[in-house]
Amino acid sequence: MFVESWTSKEAHDFHMQQQHTKDWIAFHEPKNRSLLFETINAES
Repeated sequence: MFVESWTSKEAHDFHMQQQHTKDWIAFHEPKNRSLLFETINAES
């Protein structure tokens, strides 16, 4: 399990566009049955 939290959807979207994030996903995706990304709203 790998958990990250973000202060906003914009911050998450920015992170997902970074090359190191794309590289991390490309490296880990073949080694796992699935990768699941969910948005958690801590204020709700």
